[in-house]
Amino acid sequence: LAAGDRLYRGALELLAEADVAASRLARLRAHVQHAMSSPDPAGRLAPGLGRLLSLPLTAATLVFGLTGDSARAAAMLQADPQQGLDLALPLGREAALYALARHGLLMSGLETIERLATAHTLVLQDTGVLATGRWNIEAVLTEPGGDAERVRGWLAALAGTPVALLDAASFPDRVVRRWVRHGALLRLGEHELHLASRQRLQQVWHLEAVSDSDADNTGAAPDRLRHELAIIASGRVVAWVVLASPLRPAVATRLAELAALGFERIALFAEAAGASDGTPSTSPNAGLSIPLHPLESVSDDAGMRADWLAGALQSGTPLVIVHTVLRDLVPPGSLSLSPVDSDAGSHGILLGDPLASLVAARRVAQQVHRRLRMQQGTAVAANAGLMTAAALRWLPPLAITLLHHGHALLLLLDSLRIESLDETPLPPRAAAPRAGGRARRSKRTSNPETPRSESE
Repeated sequence: LAAGDRLYRGALELLAEADVAASRLARLRAHVQHAMSSPDPAGRLAPGLGRLLSLPLTAATLVFGLTGDSARAAAMLQADPQQGLDLALPLGREAALYALARHGLLMSGLETIERLATAHTLVLQDTGVLATGRWNIEAVLTEPGGDAERVRGWLAALAGTPVALLDAASFPDRVVRRWVRHGALLRLGEHELHLASRQRLQQVWHLEAVSDSDADNTGAAPDRLRHELAIIASGRVVAWVVLASPLRPAVATRLAELAALGFERIALFAEAAGASDGTPSTSPNAGLSIPLHPLESVSDDAGMRADWLAGALQSGTPLVIVHTVLRDLVPPGSLSLSPVDSDAGSHGILLGDPLASLVAARRVAQQVHRRLRMQQGTAVAANAGLMTAAALRWLPPLAITLLHHGHALLLLLDSLRIESLDETPLPPRAAAPRAGGRARRSKRTSNPETPRSESE
């Protein structure tokens, strides 16, 4: 089903506004198929258990050679630490993946769970992660002698939306990103209108990015990301358009919870130019207008980002990157997580609010990590004790066999209980007071509380 197709159901006529291949359901199906087909590399949670087989074989050979007692040697062979773990680990893997899916994270295996549980560095993208990823027209500023309604008509033609619905329209993140990075062209008869960011305005048009909105944005509500785009006609700037994307609820609280869960460094990879390395961005050109502690802001520069990631990996622990379009920056051995609206290809998919799902999944992953590591430790210790008891004739061979299989059954039951793991919420934290906003310019036609449309 493609955009523009019509469906008839009796007297009801349906018009498809977008391609089905780009719908959220199609993306979610692609995410699930990618997770099912992804291999699960061996890690510390899924060790090569074959090396453990040499322990009972060596012990049985020594006992049989020294005593000639075949029953005792057979009992030593029964105490195999590989057997119980071979049965319990696959069950624990499926139970852990199900537990994480219940808390909003689709993952592919134990290796990704281990990376999520042990990482100390977290990288967040601003658009689509900290913010909702849907952009509204917040304001239109015209140059002296300009007509705001005429500019709104141009924007409606560019977006393919009636002027009456422009205030309620929302633009997906990928469209706004293309406008910011590459601009846009609108032809109206013999006239050409261009949409350009501040950076393209200077680099391509060699025009000064002069706008009176900086002072206004300084006192704007610090609950959204912003982009300013210039409308150029006949080689001069005739108007400025301010696009805004609201931040997700309780962003500061989520970041504090993630820091409490063991993320020692949390970095923001901003999409817009102007962010500075190592300090929270407060420039309206950088998009984010709220300082979020303990967030480090890294500029939208490939070299600076690569250097920052290289420095973060010097500790030897993996890092977690939550993003929509930064897949090429993920270092080997790290974890890539994406919201459900992004394209398939990441190690895991965060459902719903990505920050809330990440907090819940981090708690559950840490519990799963501790539980599976404990299983491996108890399996080795219990089987060592059984082999010692068999060698010293503390228990008959039949009792050794029954205890060994009973321990394997306990491991299976413990793996099954992983499915019911639940997050333990942190005590609520007081929200930081927000600064009040200043009055906006009378020239600006504002729309601060426009409802967001979920259709693309």
